[in-house]
Amino acid sequence: MGWERVDSLRPNGRGRSRRPITLAVDAVVFDCDGVLVDSAESVERSWRRWAEQVGLSVDAVPAEIHGRTSRATAEALLPPEAVASAAALMERIEIDDAASMRAVPGAQALLASVPADRWAVVTSGTRPLFSARMAASRLPVPAIAVTADDVARSKPDPAGYALALRLLGVDPGRAVVFEDAVPGIMAARAAGVRWVVRVGLGARVSGEGAVIRDLRQARWTGVLRLTGASWSQMDPA
Repeated sequence: MGWERVDSLRPNGRGRSRRPITLAVDAVVFDCDGVLVDSAESVERSWRRWAEQVGLSVDAVPAEIHGRTSRATAEALLPPEAVASAAALMERIEIDDAASMRAVPGAQALLASVPADRWAVVTSGTRPLFSARMAASRLPVPAIAVTADDVARSKPDPAGYALALRLLGVDPGRAVVFEDAVPGIMAARAAGVRWVVRVGLGARVSGEGAVIRDLRQARWTGVLRLTGASWSQMDPA
């Protein structure tokens, strides 16, 4: 079963639903930063501090840091012999700043409504960083959380989402992923996930199925309902 048919949508392949889009799925998988936790300012602040301490210009740190592991970014910017210590430094800086975290609007209510054995988190952060941010945001710890410590490669590699779905015991075609960054959307699609919902604003991103501002537009009632969502394609395949 795919997106519920919405007769009021414009025929140009993109528009806004006037009534809820209903998605019958067996599991919901979330990215953490930017989806459950509002970490944008902390991430930017932490990377500026990190760049200064490792001797890089702040302008040298790419916008694509969002959705990737700290180690992957360090590998792209620094010589091999400096990567381990630089990644460890980034970890300390981000954990120190975790107290500033707040939950994305709607996150607490949505997580409380989905059965515990039907949702998971896949994050590019390490487990200590993930735990610190979830605790500061007062969000529940999922039974299944796949972090940077559990996979060999960063998003957009699909390993993280593939592992989460395997642990949930769910076929990728029966899951929905909430993401906010291009590497994560690419990772979910590469893992075979049929429905990817982007959280946040901005220009259309390849691979997204629908877009919501925040999680107040999503609710679980045994099925997933998106209210007032912009969509890119009704039934992505």
